Amino acid sequence: MLFRPSGDDPTEGVLPLAQSSAVIATEDVSLTLGEAYRSYIDDPTRAWSANTREAYETSRRLAIAVLGEAVPIASISRAHCRDVLNVLRFLPANARKISPRLSPREAADRARLRGDIRIISAANANSLISNMSNFLNWAVNEELLARNPARGLRLPDPVNKRDKRLPFEREQLHAIFNAPLYRRCIDGGRGYNKVGNQRPRNARFWVPLIALFTGARLGEICQLDVTDIRTVDGISCIVVTQKSLVGSTDKRLKTGASDRLIPVHPKLAECGLLEFVEAKRKNAETKLFDEIETGSTGSRPVAFSKWFTQFLRACVRCEEAPHLLSLIPP
Repeated sequence: MLFRPSGDDPTEGVLPLAQSSAVIATEDVSLTLGEAYRSYIDDPTRAWSANTREAYETSRRLAIAVLGEAVPIASISRAHCRDVLNVLRFLPANARKISPRLSPREAADRARLRGDIRIISAANANSLISNMSNFLNWAVNEELLARNPARGLRLPDPVNKRDKRLPFEREQLHAIFNAPLYRRCIDGGRGYNKVGNQRPRNARFWVPLIALFTGARLGEICQLDVTDIRTVDGISCIVVTQKSLVGSTDKRLKTGASDRLIPVHPKLAECGLLEFVEAKRKNAETKLFDEIETGSTGSRPVAFSKWFTQFLRACVRCEEAPHLLSLIPP
């Protein structure tokens, strides 16, 4: 009765009623999985890092490839989510590189039948399905779904969490820091793993050494500015911080508590770290390790990590480093 006009109501200037919720719901039902996923990835309220965005993009591509881009988001069921998980059970590692012409489902079927193809770990599969579940939670919040059909889905992981990242043993560290790179090699480029007469002082030399004597994360070391090595209360320190005195925009910390001061270890000073920093400062350079490429995601640690894997493989070829095999990603 509130909205029904009476006989003496004026007909001019009557405001149109807002679109009914039933009509809006009908429009939402027609939203496809591809459209909804793209809206989620592009949501401006999410301050994702480049690495996080790439991880969610990977999950999006997988879901689209398995379920199809045109399937209505409102029709996504538990069976759909289990279908994605079943593909992940046998998805080959680096499937897009080794089998670029096969869809994820075809690559997984091929790996399941052959049995000799290395597949992704359970932890990796669970990470991908978890990212998809986060998307479906968003869809529930946006009233595109009544509930999250992927909730609780995961593969059993045979490796305990505490065993996923084992520390280097003494003999392994001995093999690493007695490699030609730390003794004498041909050069700091392609000849880093061959005995020569050069003693390069570049990122490849310093980053593992700084990690050894500080316990800092790879990302924290790779993103250091020259000004991050400075004297604090008379003590030479490595300042791990997201703030930059020179305007760097690539610095990130894992948590707020990661902001800290680390005194320069005497061994690092003995190896010439402070002289290395001073030379960079005199050359008006801003980044301590600017030769490390940022890679496609804009992250320096990714590129360096790939090189370090190659470095470990070179150490494995030494007789004194047989146990390093367990530390190298397959």
